Amino acid sequence: MSSALCVLTGATGGIGQAIAKALYAKGWKLLLVGRNTQDLEKLSRECPDSEIFNSTSPSLKTSLNSV
Repeated sequence: MSSALCVLTGATGGIGQAIAKALYAKGWKLLLVGRNTQDLEKLSRECPDSEIFNSTSPSLKTSLNSV
C-alpha cells in the first residue's frame, strides 16, 4: 500500500503510536502529528520516511488562518 497516506494525530503515545507502527509495517506513508517533538522524532526514526508535525507549533495557527 505504498501510495496510501495516513495522517495520524496523537502519534506520540499509546494507541496512536501503536497504530503508527502497525501501519508503517504494512507500507503506509505516515504524517505523524503530536505535541511532543522529542517523541515525534523518536517515532520517525522507528518509521523512516515518515513526516512529523508538532501540533503546538505556531506555524499551525498560521496555516489554519490562511485556509
